[in-house]
This record gives sequence, C-alpha cells and structure tokens, in this order.
Amino acid sequence: MLQKIFDYSNFSHRKGPNGFTLLELLIAISIMSIVTLFLSHFMLNMSRNYENNIQSLDMRESAVFAFNRVNDILNQVGADFPSDYPAIQVTSPQEFRIAVNPRGGRNVFEAHNSSTATKITVDDITLFKDATHILRHRTSPGSNQTVFDTRKVVSFATAQNEITINSQLLPTSGGGDFIYPLQWFKFKLDGEKLLMNEVELADNVESFVIEFYKDFDTKTTDWDEMKFARFFVETKSTRKDRGYTHPEKNDNYRRHSLQRDIQLKNR
Repeated sequence: MLQKIFDYSNFSHRKGPNGFTLLELLIAISIMSIVTLFLSHFMLNMSRNYENNIQSLDMRESAVFAFNRVNDILNQVGADFPSDYPAIQVTSPQEFRIAVNPRGGRNVFEAHNSSTATKITVDDITLFKDATHILRHRTSPGSNQTVFDTRKVVSFATAQNEITINSQLLPTSGGGDFIYPLQWFKFKLDGEKLLMNEVELADNVESFVIEFYKDFDTKTTDWDEMKFARFFVETKSTRKDRGYTHPEKNDNYRRHSLQRDIQLKNR
C-alpha cells in the first residue's frame, strides 16, 4: 500500500481525478501568453489609432477655425468704407492687417469752433466703444483719410449715444466730414502659433499664407487692385506617429492642409 502511495514514477504522465498534467499546464500557459500578447498588441493599436484620430480632428478643427475667422473678417472688408482707404495692408504673406467697419457705422463730424473738444451724438455708441480706431474721411477737395487711435481721441459722455472728440488731436477743416468706427485685425504667424491682434487664434500651425490677387494669375498688395484672397494653412500634430513618415518632411508628424479662395465681396 505504501509503495503505491509513494510511487511517483508515472506522475507526470497521468492525470488524477482533480488535476492536470504538467504538459497540459504548459500548453495552457502558452496559449494564454499568445492570447495576452495578441490582445495587448490589439489594444496598443486601438490606442494609437484613437490618438491619431484625435490628433487629426484637432488639426482639422484648428485649420477650419482659422479659415472661418479670416473669412468672416474678409467678408466685411470694404463695406461702408471710403473706397480709396486701404482696408487691407500687407506686410508679408504671413503678416497683414485688415480694417473693417462693424455693422456699417458712421457719423457726420460737423465744423466747430472749440479748440479742445466737441460732443456729437452717434447712431450706435457701442460701435465706437468696440472700435480700435477712428477713420476721419474729409470731404473737402484734396483732403485724404486719417486714422486715429480711439483711446486717444474719443471719450464717452454720460448722455446716451454721445461721445466727445478731442479736437486738438482730430482737428476739423469744415463741416460735412465723416468719422467711421474701425476695428483693426492683425494676423501673423509667430512660430507655430497663429496670432490675431497678438492673441493666439490657433496653435500647431506650421504654415499660414494669404496672398491677394487682382485676377487668378496676378498677385498684388495694392488695395485698389485686390479682387480675391488665396488662403492656405497647414497644421501639424503635437505627437509623433512612429508608424508614419511624412513623404515630404521625412518626419513622424502628421499634417493637415486647407486651401481656399475667398472673394472680396465689397470690391
């Protein structure tokens, strides 16, 4: 009896009523390892694809947001403006500024005798409070336009829709001149940040170019000749994708490009 109990010679080759052989355990562990490795690889790919999709969405959103903002402003250019005032001023394809007259506001600036200030009633005081600059359009022959910083020439009285013009800074030469409230929007690419009036509009922007044309083949920086703008922006992912190589840049960053032609409606 004792000899049977302690006879282990065939233990590894047979299975008891409640156990498995060593070979079966090794096979089970191997199968589980293969399945675990497959699942880990699958989950890693899923996570990588998810991150790439999020990156792609962020890149598209940044590009579209930048385009929509510039497009909204360009659609206002030239509306309710003196036609000879250069509302678009180009420093470079990556830096320019645009002047718009919000909601078409303007008021007559009559002649006055005061050497210090004059009060005028405006149609919508909010336009002047929101304006960054005041455009004075002189109607007398040979006179041109002059732009003033709103903070220096305008103060707001307690009376509704009444503003005070500093006459020393904004002198008058006769009645019937017009003043326009202006908002300047300056765009430029600073590193990989697209700035509007020195405030970040979009990040991870690798390229931003706007060129103005008088026809489909001829570029211009002259406001009088501008008919439409060609907008181009390229955004870049924030993380490298080790499984991807950009065909032109030869790096692991993905990119999204957006190009549109924008007609200047008020030209």
